Amino acid sequence: MPGAGAAPDIDVDRSSPDQSFSYLNCTDGAFVAAAATLNEMTTKFGADSSQVKDWLEAQDQVFSDCSGGSAIPAAGPASMTPFEKAQRDYQIACANFYSGNFDVAQQQFSAIAKDAASPWRQIAPYLAARALIRKGTLAAKVDNAAMTEAQSRLNKIAGDSADASLRPSALGLVDFIDFRLHPSERFAALTQALAKPEAGATLRRDLWDYTLFLDGAPPQNPNDMTDWIINFQSGDAKSGDYAVKKWQETKTLPWMLAALSKLDPANPAGAALMDAAARVKPDSPAYTWLTYYRARLLVESGKAEPARALLDQVLVKSDALPVSARNPLLSLRMQVAANLAELLKYAQRKPAGIITLGGDNGQIPIDFGGPAQFADFSTHPSFGPDSTAVLNNKLPLATLVAAAASPDLPFNLRKQLQVAAWVRAVMLNDGAAAGALAPMARDAAPQLKAYLQAYISAKTTAQKHYEAIYAMLKLPGLRPFLDPGLGRTTPIDKLDDYRDNWWCATASAGGSAFLYANSNDHPVLTVAGFDQAYPGFLSAAERGAAVEQGKQIGSQPAADYLAAQTVAWVNYAPKDPRAPEALHLAVNANRYGCTGKQTGQLSKQAFDLLHRRYPASPWAAKTKFWYK
Repeated sequence: MPGAGAAPDIDVDRSSPDQSFSYLNCTDGAFVAAAATLNEMTTKFGADSSQVKDWLEAQDQVFSDCSGGSAIPAAGPASMTPFEKAQRDYQIACANFYSGNFDVAQQQFSAIAKDAASPWRQIAPYLAARALIRKGTLAAKVDNAAMTEAQSRLNKIAGDSADASLRPSALGLVDFIDFRLHPSERFAALTQALAKPEAGATLRRDLWDYTLFLDGAPPQNPNDMTDWIINFQSGDAKSGDYAVKKWQETKTLPWMLAALSKLDPANPAGAALMDAAARVKPDSPAYTWLTYYRARLLVESGKAEPARALLDQVLVKSDALPVSARNPLLSLRMQVAANLAELLKYAQRKPAGIITLGGDNGQIPIDFGGPAQFADFSTHPSFGPDSTAVLNNKLPLATLVAAAASPDLPFNLRKQLQVAAWVRAVMLNDGAAAGALAPMARDAAPQLKAYLQAYISAKTTAQKHYEAIYAMLKLPGLRPFLDPGLGRTTPIDKLDDYRDNWWCATASAGGSAFLYANSNDHPVLTVAGFDQAYPGFLSAAERGAAVEQGKQIGSQPAADYLAAQTVAWVNYAPKDPRAPEALHLAVNANRYGCTGKQTGQLSKQAFDLLHRRYPASPWAAKTKFWYK
């Protein structure tokens, strides 16, 4: 609008009176309504009118209260038209609502409801009830009187409101109040609603409330549905015996599934349960998961061949399965792979969805057609956490070299493996393996080409090694392991803002849990429910090699390794024109990558060598500190 000035900075969340939590104060609807009112004001009075200017100034005050203010617009002059006065009264009531003056807001909305000239008279009773709810829920102790009064008003609105569009919202708030004032009755109503064959219009809200009940204090005498849900998600050791007992009593499909999911292979009821599950037809909604749990029991019992046969029966039609069901089946099949080709085939995953940190706290999967950096993941396979656990932890370098050249992997995964295996070969000082992998890794990404070509062209073993170290210093996305899922989304030649750079050491140097996700706060991730067993096709010698190599790699975080190798390089070739830059980058790696016990000592060595030998270089000027 002409002369409106800069748009205000609005935060829609406000802290509770005791500062213990925040809540959404100004909803989307408030801004939609304000935009519509502004259009109406402009139509009536003109965009450059004093009426529009006054309304805008008042509305900026209203929205300034969303996050913590207490600005209340003035009542306005007596010369206002009835329409202008109705708009100002509504703005004042909203400002009091957002500011936490709930008694005042309730009284003002109730007065607006009686104003025949106000365009807000129909929604005002609903907003008055919302003010009572805010009063009742934001108090130090729930104000039952305010909540009861709000519920009475909402029931009246739902029953006789002239605006039918308010009825669903009013009934939703009635349920909201019941949840707090009458929890037992509300929970009983929820279980009845959710047990019906047909989902009602309130399914989303009912399921949310039901989940909140279960996450809080589960009922003492639950109905069968609730009993099953509590049991199925329980990790208590006794829950398995209970599920078996319930299945023996009821012989129902849900309890069969729960019992099989928790079955100890030594349980005497196992044979009967496995036989019953085997008789379930493929058109049953439980068939896929019953097959999964049957196969898992076979795997845990060391019966690889029957497990392979059972899983292959389902996976032959895997394209018809939801991705979220297909991936666990592939994981089991990978665990009983008969050879490397099968391991690589079943290590491939497609994500069921992708979540990102944002306003929903990373709980809502994004649309694959959304952000461009995620678009390819709906069609191109990736490695799962279980896949990378095996490839990183349980395969010796020689097997990784064979896998890197295998046509059993699609192009994108093969390139990832070629790069990771090349870095690993360099760290293990295996020149033959690194030399075989370098031509393959060279074309994995444009940023790699020049560095890998320099490595390939180097004439001596020492020169090759230090060309590799220079490449690692320049490319913080290089690491000797594979990432699961999306992996590192920052370009390979860029430092990641959250320190997802290079690699960390494992929790121990035992090589049994090699790191496949990089974070200073969480240096080692584990795969729940997956034991990272060695593939059955590996020989004893190959397993031994994997263990020893894991110890060597796992004991060297990037900061320590790169600093030590760079100091050795500069002492070996002090006239290399890249030496000052390399020392600078080694010190920076200590700042932006994972560190270890020797980080401070090695960082200082690189720092001192840079300033002692190359004091006039621009890289010395850029390196003002070393890092512990």
